[in-house]
Amino acid sequence: MKKTLTAAMLCYNEEPWISRAIECVLRQTRQPDELIIVDDASTDGSYQIICSYTEKHPHITCLRNETNQGVVRSLELLMDHIKSDYVHFTAADDMIMPELYEVSMRMLEDHPQAGACSALTVEIDREDRNSGLSHIPVVSEEPVFIEPQVARTLLLRYGNWSDGTTTVWKRESIPGEILCNREFGPFVDSVAYLYIALTRGVCYVPQVLGRWRIIGEGFATEVLTDPEKFNYYFGNAVEYLERELEGIIPPQYIRNWKDWNHYTHRHLVLLGKYHKLLARLSSSMEKGVLSKRMSVLNAFIRYQWERVGLVLRYGILRPAFIRHKLSYLKKNRFARKIETREQLPGGAG
Repeated sequence: MKKTLTAAMLCYNEEPWISRAIECVLRQTRQPDELIIVDDASTDGSYQIICSYTEKHPHITCLRNETNQGVVRSLELLMDHIKSDYVHFTAADDMIMPELYEVSMRMLEDHPQAGACSALTVEIDREDRNSGLSHIPVVSEEPVFIEPQVARTLLLRYGNWSDGTTTVWKRESIPGEILCNREFGPFVDSVAYLYIALTRGVCYVPQVLGRWRIIGEGFATEVLTDPEKFNYYFGNAVEYLERELEGIIPPQYIRNWKDWNHYTHRHLVLLGKYHKLLARLSSSMEKGVLSKRMSVLNAFIRYQWERVGLVLRYGILRPAFIRHKLSYLKKNRFARKIETREQLPGGAG
């Protein structure tokens, strides 16, 4: 019997991109059985755009919060309405390739024990311009089912290869205490994927099937650049994995994950200070051209020096991180073949 699939979407003030996100779902070569959208009391034209689609497409449902409830409560509402075998959470500002559902569901139906399937993603900006592949490792050049024991080895060797933009989840495999846990913040996807990979196994497709919009805003950026929020949410995520996957998740991977995320957090904070300093220098009318250029050069040197200090402090040159980087470079070469073969579109879908 054919397995059912739900495309699920949360929306809050996504007027510039919501149409493209919906169109990407409608253009799938393997159509989902339903598309459910929760509008979290948007104040722009997002809700009206969504309604224009529900009027034309009976399999699209829109649920609307009367007041803004936030991501977790909106997700709880969404999950209450999903009854399908599999679910894909597609962001209202991201885009997916037409083959994502067909390729992912074929893999998942061939490997019914798998709890999820993920693929590769390119990063895009506000105008949909590709800015390169997302920085996750490639762990195979062929579609593959990764058993839990193999997942342990790959995590130690390369790090986490999951990508939220393209991940199709087996609904029954997602622990409820993870998905709707507001204590994990933006790390909820990573926690869920690690849990599933190490307990059930996952499918992996080394094909570019998603486009992740990077705009430097939103909840994840807010957390990663705020020391207090970062320490709270990331600390909760680490504590859960150490407790629930004790004896399953490699301790060395936890140490690597901690160091990598602390490095990313500290680097983003440092980068933010550098950009603010540059903005202050560029707006200053007191200094001459030469003096301003020297100040910018000094700021750049100081930024690079502090960045080197972070690299050394968090051991970013250790073998696991080097393999991660080499794998990314390998992925770039491999993905160029994919782009040539598939002619990635410049616009939506």
